[in-house]
Order: sequence, then structure tokens, then C-alpha cells
Amino acid sequence: MGHKLEFDEVKHRYTLDGENMPSVTTILGAGFPKPYLMYWAAKMVAEAAVDEAENIARTLEVRGGDARGDLINRLKSAPWRYRDSKARKGTAVHSLAEQLVNWEEIEPAPELRPYLDAYLRWLDDNPSFEVIATEVPVASTLHGYAGTADLIAEFEGDTWLFDLKTSNSVHGEHFAQCAAYASADYYKGPDGKLHPMIPVDRIGVIHLTPHEATLYRGPEIKDAWSAFLAIKAVADRVKEINSWVSTKKDKKGSKK
Repeated sequence: MGHKLEFDEVKHRYTLDGENMPSVTTILGAGFPKPYLMYWAAKMVAEAAVDEAENIARTLEVRGGDARGDLINRLKSAPWRYRDSKARKGTAVHSLAEQLVNWEEIEPAPELRPYLDAYLRWLDDNPSFEVIATEVPVASTLHGYAGTADLIAEFEGDTWLFDLKTSNSVHGEHFAQCAAYASADYYKGPDGKLHPMIPVDRIGVIHLTPHEATLYRGPEIKDAWSAFLAIKAVADRVKEINSWVSTKKDKKGSKK
């Protein structure tokens, strides 16, 4: 198709023909409110304070008030430490799950094996499941975004695009994410070239936990796609509004 889609794993950045392309998850993060994260973050800090209570008391006894700043910084970073730990586990499970459906030999770490066992049981219970492609980079030149779909497969007589989640729960925005991938203009094939996007009939989220794998069937793609476009419009507007501060700043007393 003449276009070149690249992904920088270190910077977690997509480029199309050398131009930066926002990822689907970045767009969702900027345009979709997540009030539950405030309560989650508070819970993580509270749990860290309780779990580390003895160490905090000991540190204050030895260092006194001088330790206050360090302790506060450690406690307030608890949500990010937990997030990063979960992200590393999620990435590892994703990689192993991809190898599993591609019939590759895997050797999961003991703490990851329950996720793979649950996924394998789900696959065994759904014999109509047949993989078309995994870890599929996609891009929309029309709407200006890129991303990577976890899995496209034939299932129950339709072509499905699935996202695998190892998070504590599944949210509606995850279906908007799937719809964005399904509605992209192109996908990057094994040959490294862009091809017209594989037509997709349905979207779903496979939620993997150490105990079970659960399929959440998404809404009609057109409905989730409409929601994604609305979220993207908000994200674009937020970016514009935030730019007003830097472009309209006029320091008091500065020379004209």
C-alpha cells in the first residue's frame, strides 16, 4: 500500500511513514474518564501504608521528621509500582498466550501457568476457535491512529477480533479499543507490508485470570466504533485546550 508502519517498543510509539501516530490506548486514556482509578489509587496507597506500617514507624523513629518526604513519596508511588508489576505480568501472559494458540512450545513461570491453564481449558471448550492472526499491528490513515490487535480468529462462524485482558476487571472502553482496531484501514502482515484490514464481524474480550478464562462478547462494531470516534474527538479537543496555556502565555511585566 506504499505506507510504512513501525513501532518503537522502548518509547512505545507508533510511526506511519515517519510521522508519529497516537495509539488507540493513548487516545482512550486522554478522552475517556476513569473515575474508578481515583478510588483504586487511594486503595493502593492505603494498603501500602498498612503493609509497611512497621517499617514506616521504625524509619520515623530513627530519622524523625527528615524521613517524612521520602516516606510520602514511597507511599504515593504505590499505585504505579503495582501497575508496572501487573503490566509486566500481563505482557508475559500475552506473549505466552500468543505462543500457545500458534502451537509453539511454552515454558511458563510457575506464577503464570494458571493463566495459561485457564486459557487452554477455554480453548478446549470452544473447538470452533481457529486463529487467523496474532499480535496484528493496525493503522488508520483516515482517523490518525495505530495499535496492535491481540488476536483475530474464526469463532462460531464469524471472524472475531479479540483483546486479551489480565486486569482485575473488564470495562466498556475495552470494546471501543477493539472496534478501533477492527475499523482500521490497514494491518501489517508478516511480510512487513500494509494490507487492507481483515474484515471483522464481531469483537470480544477474553479475560484471563489464574482461575478461569471468560469471554465478554462486545456490542455491534458500529456502536463501539461510534463510541471510539466520540472519545477521540474529546481527546483531540483536550489536547487543543491544553495547548492554549503554552501558546497564550503572556508573562506579567515581560517586554512586548
